[in-house]
Amino acid sequence: MFRFRFFLFAPVLAALAAPHATAQCEGQWVTTPAGGGWPAPRSGHAIAYDPVRNRTVMFGGSGAGGSMDGATWEWNGASWTQVHPGGAGSPSARFGPVMAFLPAIGRVVLFGGFSSPNYSNETWTWDGATWTQIAGAAPPGRAYAGMARRPFPSDQLVLFGGQNSSGLLNDTWAFNGSTWTQIMPFSQPPGERSQHAMAYHDQFQAIVLYGGFTNAGWVGDTWIIFGVSWINVNTICSPGPLSGASLSYDPARNVMLLNGGFDGVNFKFDSWVFEPRNNLDASTWRKVVGVGIPGWAGQRASAPATFDSARGRHVVFSGFGGIFYGDVIEFVAPDLTVTRVPAAAVSPINGMATFAVSTGAPGPLSYQWRRNGAPISDGPTVQGATSDTLTLGPLALADDNGAYDCVVTTACGQLRSDPIALGVGSTCPADFDGNGTLNVPDIFAFLAAWFAGCP
Repeated sequence: MFRFRFFLFAPVLAALAAPHATAQCEGQWVTTPAGGGWPAPRSGHAIAYDPVRNRTVMFGGSGAGGSMDGATWEWNGASWTQVHPGGAGSPSARFGPVMAFLPAIGRVVLFGGFSSPNYSNETWTWDGATWTQIAGAAPPGRAYAGMARRPFPSDQLVLFGGQNSSGLLNDTWAFNGSTWTQIMPFSQPPGERSQHAMAYHDQFQAIVLYGGFTNAGWVGDTWIIFGVSWINVNTICSPGPLSGASLSYDPARNVMLLNGGFDGVNFKFDSWVFEPRNNLDASTWRKVVGVGIPGWAGQRASAPATFDSARGRHVVFSGFGGIFYGDVIEFVAPDLTVTRVPAAAVSPINGMATFAVSTGAPGPLSYQWRRNGAPISDGPTVQGATSDTLTLGPLALADDNGAYDCVVTTACGQLRSDPIALGVGSTCPADFDGNGTLNVPDIFAFLAAWFAGCP
Protein backbone atom coordinates (compact mmCIF):
# COMPACT_ATOMS: atom_id res chain seq x y z
CA MET A 1 0.00 0.00 0.00
CA PHE A 2 1.10 3.58 -0.45
CA ARG A 3 1.95 5.90 2.41
CA PHE A 4 2.31 9.63 1.96
CA ARG A 5 5.47 11.39 3.10
CA PHE A 6 5.36 14.60 5.12
CA PHE A 7 7.52 17.12 6.95
CA LEU A 8 10.49 15.50 8.70
CA PHE A 9 8.91 12.03 8.64
CA ALA A 10 9.95 9.07 6.46
CA PRO A 11 7.37 6.61 5.12
CA VAL A 12 6.32 3.94 7.57
CA LEU A 13 6.00 0.41 6.22
CA ALA A 14 2.89 -1.38 7.38
CA ALA A 15 3.27 -4.66 9.22
CA LEU A 16 2.60 -7.67 7.02
CA ALA A 17 -0.32 -8.68 9.18
CA ALA A 18 -1.97 -5.25 9.05
CA PRO A 19 -5.15 -4.83 7.01
CA HIS A 20 -5.10 -2.69 3.89
CA ALA A 21 -6.20 0.90 4.30
CA THR A 22 -8.40 2.26 1.55
CA ALA A 23 -6.34 4.46 -0.74
CA GLN A 24 -7.69 7.68 -2.17
CA CYS A 25 -5.49 7.30 -5.24
CA GLU A 26 -2.57 4.99 -5.84
CA GLY A 27 -1.19 6.31 -9.08
CA GLN A 28 -1.62 6.40 -12.83
CA TRP A 29 0.11 5.16 -15.95
CA VAL A 30 1.50 8.05 -17.98
CA THR A 31 2.67 7.68 -21.58
CA THR A 32 5.68 9.07 -23.41
CA PRO A 33 4.93 8.61 -27.12
CA ALA A 34 7.61 7.18 -29.39
CA GLY A 35 10.09 9.74 -30.67
CA GLY A 36 12.71 9.99 -33.36
CA GLY A 37 15.74 7.77 -32.84
CA TRP A 38 13.85 5.46 -30.49
CA PRO A 39 14.09 1.66 -30.47
CA ALA A 40 11.69 -0.11 -32.82
CA PRO A 41 8.46 -1.43 -31.26
CA ARG A 42 8.89 -4.98 -29.98
CA SER A 43 7.99 -7.67 -27.48
CA GLY A 44 10.01 -10.36 -25.74
CA HIS A 45 12.79 -7.94 -24.82
CA ALA A 46 14.54 -7.65 -21.44
CA ILE A 47 14.96 -4.52 -19.33
CA ALA A 48 16.65 -3.82 -16.00
CA TYR A 49 17.34 -0.68 -13.99
CA ASP A 50 20.96 0.18 -13.17
CA PRO A 51 20.85 2.21 -9.91
CA VAL A 52 24.55 3.07 -10.14
CA ARG A 53 24.09 5.03 -13.35
CA ASN A 54 20.35 5.75 -13.03
CA ARG A 55 19.55 4.19 -16.39
CA THR A 56 17.05 1.59 -17.58
CA VAL A 57 18.88 -0.85 -19.85
CA MET A 58 17.09 -2.75 -22.64
CA PHE A 59 18.26 -5.57 -24.89
CA GLY A 60 16.71 -7.90 -27.47
CA GLY A 61 13.14 -8.56 -28.48
CA SER A 62 11.45 -9.01 -31.83
CA GLY A 63 9.06 -6.81 -33.76
CA ALA A 64 6.99 -6.75 -36.93
CA GLY A 65 8.08 -9.43 -39.37
CA GLY A 66 9.93 -11.33 -36.64
CA SER A 67 13.03 -9.16 -36.83
CA MET A 68 15.27 -9.41 -33.76
CA ASP A 69 17.35 -6.57 -32.29
CA GLY A 70 20.91 -6.96 -31.06
CA ALA A 71 21.51 -3.35 -30.03
CA THR A 72 21.69 -2.14 -26.44
CA TRP A 73 19.53 0.82 -25.44
CA GLU A 74 19.24 2.97 -22.32
CA TRP A 75 16.36 5.14 -21.08
CA ASN A 76 17.22 8.17 -18.91
CA GLY A 77 13.64 9.10 -18.07
CA ALA A 78 13.18 11.35 -21.09
CA SER A 79 14.80 9.71 -24.12
CA TRP A 80 16.36 6.52 -25.45
CA THR A 81 20.01 6.26 -26.48
CA GLN A 82 21.58 3.39 -28.39
CA VAL A 83 24.70 2.73 -26.32
CA HIS A 84 25.93 -0.33 -28.25
CA PRO A 85 25.07 -1.17 -31.86
CA GLY A 86 25.31 -4.93 -31.38
CA GLY A 87 27.47 -7.38 -33.25
CA ALA A 88 31.01 -8.07 -32.08
CA GLY A 89 31.49 -7.75 -28.32
CA SER A 90 27.78 -8.05 -27.60
CA PRO A 91 25.15 -10.75 -27.14
CA SER A 92 23.66 -11.79 -30.47
CA ALA A 93 20.20 -10.58 -31.45
CA ARG A 94 17.55 -12.59 -29.60
CA PHE A 95 14.12 -12.61 -28.01
CA GLY A 96 13.00 -13.93 -24.64
CA PRO A 97 16.18 -13.26 -22.61
CA VAL A 98 16.01 -12.23 -18.94
CA MET A 99 17.94 -9.42 -17.32
CA ALA A 100 18.47 -8.02 -13.81
CA PHE A 101 20.94 -5.80 -11.94
CA LEU A 102 23.23 -7.58 -9.46
CA PRO A 103 24.71 -5.21 -6.84
CA ALA A 104 27.35 -7.80 -5.86
CA ILE A 105 29.17 -7.03 -9.12
CA GLY A 106 27.59 -3.65 -9.91
CA ARG A 107 26.43 -4.78 -13.35
CA VAL A 108 23.35 -5.75 -15.31
CA VAL A 109 23.25 -9.50 -16.01
CA LEU A 110 21.62 -11.02 -19.11
CA PHE A 111 20.88 -14.72 -19.58
CA GLY A 112 19.51 -16.86 -22.39
CA GLY A 113 16.91 -16.09 -25.01
CA PHE A 114 16.27 -17.56 -28.44
CA SER A 115 19.09 -16.63 -30.84
CA SER A 116 18.32 -18.30 -34.15
CA PRO A 117 18.63 -21.20 -34.57
CA ASN A 118 19.31 -22.05 -30.90
CA TYR A 119 18.13 -21.38 -27.38
CA SER A 120 21.06 -19.61 -25.75
CA ASN A 121 22.63 -20.45 -22.39
CA GLU A 122 25.02 -17.51 -22.50
CA THR A 123 25.54 -15.20 -19.52
CA TRP A 124 26.62 -11.61 -20.19
CA THR A 125 27.19 -8.58 -17.97
CA TRP A 126 26.87 -4.89 -18.90
CA ASP A 127 28.69 -2.08 -17.07
CA GLY A 128 27.35 0.83 -19.08
CA ALA A 129 30.04 0.69 -21.74
CA THR A 130 31.07 -2.93 -22.31
CA TRP A 131 29.42 -6.34 -22.54
CA THR A 132 31.42 -9.18 -20.97
CA GLN A 133 30.56 -12.85 -21.46
CA ILE A 134 30.84 -15.04 -18.35
CA ALA A 135 32.48 -18.38 -19.09
CA GLY A 136 31.73 -21.62 -17.26
CA ALA A 137 28.86 -24.01 -16.64
CA ALA A 138 25.38 -22.50 -16.96
CA PRO A 139 21.74 -23.60 -16.95
CA PRO A 140 20.45 -25.19 -20.16
CA GLY A 141 19.55 -22.65 -22.83
CA ARG A 142 16.03 -21.23 -22.72
CA ALA A 143 13.76 -18.31 -23.46
CA TYR A 144 10.98 -16.63 -21.51
CA ALA A 145 12.28 -17.68 -18.09
CA GLY A 146 11.85 -15.62 -14.94
CA MET A 147 14.80 -14.05 -13.12
CA ALA A 148 14.96 -11.79 -10.07
CA ARG A 149 17.64 -10.56 -7.71
CA ARG A 150 17.45 -11.43 -4.02
CA PRO A 151 19.91 -10.09 -1.43
CA PHE A 152 19.22 -12.69 1.25
CA PRO A 153 20.93 -14.96 2.37
CA SER A 154 23.53 -13.74 -0.17
CA ASP A 155 23.36 -11.35 -3.10
CA GLN A 156 22.38 -13.44 -6.12
CA LEU A 157 20.03 -13.79 -9.06
CA VAL A 158 17.47 -16.59 -9.09
CA LEU A 159 16.34 -18.08 -12.41
CA PHE A 160 13.28 -20.28 -12.86
CA GLY A 161 11.60 -22.08 -15.73
CA GLY A 162 11.28 -21.00 -19.33
CA GLN A 163 11.13 -23.01 -22.53
CA ASN A 164 13.52 -24.59 -25.02
CA SER A 165 13.44 -27.26 -27.71
CA SER A 166 12.71 -29.89 -25.03
CA GLY A 167 9.56 -28.07 -23.91
CA LEU A 168 8.65 -26.15 -20.74
CA LEU A 169 11.02 -26.14 -17.76
CA ASN A 170 10.75 -25.81 -13.97
CA ASP A 171 14.34 -25.95 -12.74
CA THR A 172 15.73 -23.32 -10.33
CA TRP A 173 19.22 -21.78 -10.54
CA ALA A 174 21.22 -19.11 -8.68
CA PHE A 175 23.95 -16.83 -10.07
CA ASN A 176 26.39 -15.09 -7.69
CA GLY A 177 28.13 -12.91 -10.26
CA SER A 178 30.55 -15.51 -11.54
CA THR A 179 29.04 -18.98 -11.06
CA TRP A 180 25.67 -20.67 -11.66
CA THR A 181 24.46 -23.23 -9.11
CA GLN A 182 21.33 -25.32 -9.44
CA ILE A 183 18.99 -25.06 -6.47
CA MET A 184 17.40 -28.34 -5.47
CA PRO A 185 14.22 -27.25 -3.64
CA PHE A 186 13.16 -28.97 -0.41
CA SER A 187 9.57 -28.71 -1.62
CA GLN A 188 7.71 -29.29 -4.87
CA PRO A 189 8.49 -26.37 -7.21
CA PRO A 190 5.95 -24.69 -9.49
CA GLY A 191 5.02 -26.72 -12.55
CA GLU A 192 6.80 -26.29 -15.87
CA ARG A 193 6.07 -22.91 -17.42
CA SER A 194 7.27 -19.93 -19.40
CA GLN A 195 6.35 -16.24 -19.65
CA HIS A 196 5.71 -16.01 -15.91
CA ALA A 197 6.41 -12.87 -13.86
CA MET A 198 9.03 -12.74 -11.07
CA ALA A 199 10.28 -10.05 -8.69
CA TYR A 200 11.75 -9.79 -5.19
CA HIS A 201 9.55 -8.44 -2.38
CA ASP A 202 11.96 -6.62 -0.10
CA GLN A 203 9.83 -6.48 3.06
CA PHE A 204 8.72 -10.10 2.67
CA GLN A 205 12.30 -11.18 1.83
CA ALA A 206 11.05 -13.58 -0.83
CA ILE A 207 10.87 -13.81 -4.61
CA VAL A 208 7.28 -13.80 -5.86
CA LEU A 209 6.30 -15.70 -9.02
CA TYR A 210 2.97 -15.21 -10.78
CA GLY A 211 1.20 -17.10 -13.56
CA GLY A 212 2.64 -18.04 -16.93
CA PHE A 213 1.92 -20.54 -19.66
CA THR A 214 2.01 -24.23 -18.68
CA ASN A 215 1.36 -27.58 -20.33
CA ALA A 216 -2.25 -27.15 -19.16
CA GLY A 217 -2.55 -23.62 -20.56
CA TRP A 218 -2.59 -20.24 -18.82
CA VAL A 219 -2.44 -20.17 -15.01
CA GLY A 220 -2.92 -17.56 -12.29
CA ASP A 221 -1.12 -19.13 -9.35
CA THR A 222 1.19 -17.34 -6.91
CA TRP A 223 4.42 -18.84 -5.58
CA ILE A 224 7.20 -17.60 -3.33
CA ILE A 225 10.67 -19.01 -2.77
CA PHE A 226 12.19 -18.75 0.72
CA GLY A 227 15.78 -20.01 0.69
CA VAL A 228 15.48 -23.31 -1.21
CA SER A 229 11.77 -23.90 -0.61
CA TRP A 230 9.01 -23.08 -3.08
CA ILE A 231 5.63 -22.37 -1.46
CA ASN A 232 2.30 -22.16 -3.28
CA VAL A 233 0.36 -19.17 -1.88
CA ASN A 234 -3.41 -19.62 -2.09
CA THR A 235 -4.27 -15.95 -2.31
CA ILE A 236 -7.74 -14.66 -1.44
CA CYS A 237 -7.95 -12.85 -4.78
CA SER A 238 -5.81 -12.90 -7.93
CA PRO A 239 -5.61 -11.27 -11.39
CA GLY A 240 -6.51 -14.60 -13.02
CA PRO A 241 -4.63 -16.72 -15.58
CA LEU A 242 -1.96 -14.65 -17.34
CA SER A 243 1.22 -15.02 -19.33
CA GLY A 244 3.56 -12.22 -20.31
CA ALA A 245 2.56 -9.98 -17.40
CA SER A 246 5.18 -7.71 -15.88
CA LEU A 247 6.08 -7.50 -12.20
CA SER A 248 8.16 -4.82 -10.47
CA TYR A 249 8.70 -3.75 -6.87
CA ASP A 250 8.99 -0.31 -5.30
CA PRO A 251 10.88 -0.73 -1.99
CA ALA A 252 10.29 2.85 -0.81
CA ARG A 253 6.52 2.40 -0.90
CA ASN A 254 6.56 -1.38 -0.33
CA VAL A 255 4.49 -1.98 -3.46
CA MET A 256 4.74 -4.94 -5.84
CA LEU A 257 2.91 -4.07 -9.05
CA LEU A 258 1.72 -6.58 -11.67
CA ASN A 259 0.57 -5.26 -15.03
CA GLY A 260 -1.04 -6.45 -18.25
CA GLY A 261 -0.50 -9.89 -19.76
CA PHE A 262 -2.47 -12.28 -21.98
CA ASP A 263 -5.13 -14.65 -20.64
CA GLY A 264 -5.47 -16.82 -23.74
CA VAL A 265 -8.21 -14.63 -25.21
CA ASN A 266 -7.55 -11.00 -24.34
CA PHE A 267 -4.61 -8.74 -23.74
CA LYS A 268 -5.04 -7.08 -20.35
CA PHE A 269 -4.52 -3.57 -19.04
CA ASP A 270 -5.22 -4.24 -15.37
CA SER A 271 -2.76 -3.33 -12.62
CA TRP A 272 -2.62 -5.29 -9.35
CA VAL A 273 -0.74 -5.03 -6.05
CA PHE A 274 0.45 -8.11 -4.15
CA GLU A 275 -0.19 -7.92 -0.40
CA PRO A 276 1.57 -10.75 1.46
CA ARG A 277 0.73 -11.63 5.05
CA ASN A 278 2.55 -13.56 7.75
CA ASN A 279 -0.37 -15.95 7.49
CA LEU A 280 0.13 -16.83 3.83
CA ASP A 281 -3.49 -17.88 3.38
CA ALA A 282 -4.48 -14.29 4.12
CA SER A 283 -2.29 -12.93 1.29
CA THR A 284 -4.07 -11.39 -1.66
CA TRP A 285 -3.79 -9.53 -4.94
CA ARG A 286 -5.69 -6.24 -5.01
CA LYS A 287 -6.65 -4.27 -8.07
CA VAL A 288 -5.01 -0.87 -8.08
CA VAL A 289 -7.16 2.15 -7.23
CA GLY A 290 -6.78 5.20 -9.41
CA VAL A 291 -5.41 3.78 -12.65
CA GLY A 292 -8.55 4.84 -14.49
CA ILE A 293 -10.09 3.76 -17.78
CA PRO A 294 -6.97 4.31 -19.92
CA GLY A 295 -5.02 1.80 -17.83
CA TRP A 296 -1.85 1.06 -19.71
CA ALA A 297 -2.92 3.37 -22.52
CA GLY A 298 -3.25 0.14 -24.51
CA GLN A 299 -3.43 -3.44 -23.22
CA ARG A 300 -0.28 -5.45 -23.87
CA ALA A 301 1.84 -8.47 -22.94
CA SER A 302 5.51 -9.49 -23.18
CA ALA A 303 6.43 -5.97 -22.05
CA PRO A 304 8.67 -6.41 -18.99
CA ALA A 305 8.82 -3.81 -16.24
CA THR A 306 11.57 -2.48 -14.01
CA PHE A 307 11.56 0.04 -11.17
CA ASP A 308 13.45 3.33 -11.56
CA SER A 309 14.41 4.10 -7.96
CA ALA A 310 15.83 7.56 -8.73
CA ARG A 311 12.55 8.74 -10.27
CA GLY A 312 10.22 6.52 -8.23
CA ARG A 313 8.52 5.01 -11.30
CA HIS A 314 7.69 1.58 -12.67
CA VAL A 315 8.92 1.63 -16.29
CA VAL A 316 7.55 -0.39 -19.24
CA PHE A 317 8.53 -0.16 -22.90
CA SER A 318 6.62 -1.38 -25.95
CA GLY A 319 4.96 -4.85 -25.88
CA PHE A 320 2.35 -6.55 -28.04
CA GLY A 321 -1.42 -6.24 -27.79
CA GLY A 322 -2.59 -6.97 -31.32
CA ILE A 323 -0.10 -4.36 -32.48
CA PHE A 324 3.45 -3.61 -31.39
CA TYR A 325 3.46 -0.52 -29.18
CA GLY A 326 6.40 1.88 -29.36
CA ASP A 327 5.78 4.04 -26.30
CA VAL A 328 7.16 4.17 -22.78
CA ILE A 329 4.55 3.91 -20.04
CA GLU A 330 5.40 4.65 -16.42
CA PHE A 331 3.37 4.19 -13.26
CA VAL A 332 3.51 7.40 -11.26
CA ALA A 333 2.76 7.06 -7.55
CA PRO A 334 1.20 10.25 -6.16
CA ASP A 335 3.18 10.71 -2.96
CA LEU A 336 2.84 14.07 -1.23
CA THR A 337 5.72 15.86 0.43
CA VAL A 338 5.04 18.85 2.68
CA THR A 339 7.74 21.21 3.98
CA ARG A 340 7.51 24.19 6.32
CA VAL A 341 9.61 27.34 6.66
CA PRO A 342 10.75 28.05 9.29
CA ALA A 343 11.11 24.43 10.32
CA ALA A 344 10.57 25.08 14.04
CA ALA A 345 7.31 23.71 15.45
CA VAL A 346 6.54 27.06 17.13
CA SER A 347 6.58 30.33 15.21
CA PRO A 348 6.73 33.73 16.87
CA ILE A 349 3.76 36.08 17.13
CA ASN A 350 3.75 38.51 14.19
CA GLY A 351 6.12 36.16 12.34
CA MET A 352 5.51 34.32 9.08
CA ALA A 353 5.09 30.60 8.26
CA THR A 354 5.14 28.95 4.85
CA PHE A 355 3.94 25.45 3.91
CA ALA A 356 4.74 23.93 0.50
CA VAL A 357 3.35 20.70 -0.96
CA SER A 358 4.81 18.71 -3.87
CA THR A 359 3.68 15.53 -5.57
CA GLY A 360 4.69 13.26 -8.42
CA ALA A 361 1.03 12.70 -9.26
CA PRO A 362 -0.12 13.33 -12.83
CA GLY A 363 -1.83 16.64 -13.53
CA PRO A 364 -3.72 18.81 -13.87
CA LEU A 365 -3.45 19.56 -10.16
CA SER A 366 -5.54 21.74 -7.86
CA TYR A 367 -4.95 22.53 -4.19
CA GLN A 368 -6.98 23.35 -1.07
CA TRP A 369 -5.26 24.04 2.23
CA ARG A 370 -7.18 23.41 5.44
CA ARG A 371 -6.87 24.36 9.10
CA ASN A 372 -8.22 21.84 11.61
CA GLY A 373 -10.05 20.12 8.75
CA ALA A 374 -11.81 23.25 7.47
CA PRO A 375 -10.89 24.88 4.13
CA ILE A 376 -9.23 28.27 4.41
CA SER A 377 -9.35 31.21 2.01
CA ASP A 378 -6.95 33.97 1.05
CA GLY A 379 -7.18 37.08 3.18
CA PRO A 380 -5.07 39.74 4.90
CA THR A 381 -2.91 37.11 6.64
CA VAL A 382 -3.38 34.16 4.26
CA GLN A 383 -1.94 33.84 0.77
CA GLY A 384 -1.95 30.80 -1.51
CA ALA A 385 -4.82 28.85 0.07
CA THR A 386 -5.50 27.18 -3.30
CA SER A 387 -1.92 26.89 -4.53
CA ASP A 388 1.00 24.59 -3.79
CA THR A 389 2.47 27.15 -1.35
CA LEU A 390 0.59 28.53 1.66
CA THR A 391 1.93 31.63 3.43
CA LEU A 392 0.57 32.73 6.81
CA GLY A 393 1.33 35.92 8.67
CA PRO A 394 1.67 38.11 10.55
CA LEU A 395 0.80 35.24 12.91
CA ALA A 396 -1.57 35.64 15.84
CA LEU A 397 -2.16 33.21 18.69
CA ALA A 398 -5.92 32.81 18.42
CA ASP A 399 -6.15 32.85 14.63
CA ASP A 400 -3.28 30.66 13.44
CA ASN A 401 -2.64 27.89 15.96
CA GLY A 402 -3.84 24.58 14.53
CA ALA A 403 -3.21 21.58 12.29
CA TYR A 404 -2.69 22.33 8.58
CA ASP A 405 -3.09 19.90 5.71
CA CYS A 406 -3.62 20.10 1.97
CA VAL A 407 -6.08 18.29 -0.30
CA VAL A 408 -4.61 17.86 -3.79
CA THR A 409 -6.89 16.89 -6.66
CA THR A 410 -4.97 14.99 -9.35
CA ALA A 411 -5.78 13.27 -12.63
CA CYS A 412 -6.52 10.05 -10.74
CA GLY A 413 -8.36 11.35 -7.68
CA GLN A 414 -7.78 13.24 -4.45
CA LEU A 415 -4.81 13.03 -2.10
CA ARG A 416 -4.74 14.44 1.41
CA SER A 417 -1.58 15.10 3.38
CA ASP A 418 -1.22 14.31 7.04
CA PRO A 419 -1.77 17.40 9.20
CA ILE A 420 1.19 19.39 10.53
CA ALA A 421 0.72 21.30 13.78
CA LEU A 422 1.58 24.97 13.81
CA GLY A 423 2.12 26.60 17.17
CA VAL A 424 2.35 30.35 17.63
CA GLY A 425 4.21 31.60 20.66
CA SER A 426 5.58 34.83 22.07
CA THR A 427 9.30 35.64 21.81
CA CYS A 428 9.03 38.31 24.50
CA PRO A 429 10.42 37.01 27.84
CA ALA A 430 8.12 39.30 29.84
CA ASP A 431 4.93 38.08 28.10
CA PHE A 432 4.26 35.50 30.83
CA ASP A 433 0.75 34.56 29.77
CA GLY A 434 1.78 34.30 26.10
CA ASN A 435 -1.04 36.42 24.68
CA GLY A 436 1.30 38.65 22.67
CA THR A 437 0.68 41.73 24.81
CA LEU A 438 2.46 43.12 27.88
CA ASN A 439 -0.21 44.06 30.45
CA VAL A 440 -1.29 43.60 34.10
CA PRO A 441 -2.03 39.86 33.77
CA ASP A 442 1.66 39.33 32.98
CA ILE A 443 2.55 40.73 36.46
CA PHE A 444 0.19 38.29 38.17
CA ALA A 445 1.53 35.41 36.03
CA PHE A 446 5.08 36.34 37.07
CA LEU A 447 4.17 36.53 40.77
CA ALA A 448 2.35 33.20 40.63
CA ALA A 449 5.44 31.58 39.14
CA TRP A 450 7.69 33.27 41.73
CA PHE A 451 5.72 32.06 44.73
CA ALA A 452 5.44 28.60 43.23
CA GLY A 453 9.21 28.37 43.38
CA CYS A 454 9.78 28.26 39.62
CA PRO A 455 13.43 28.85 38.67
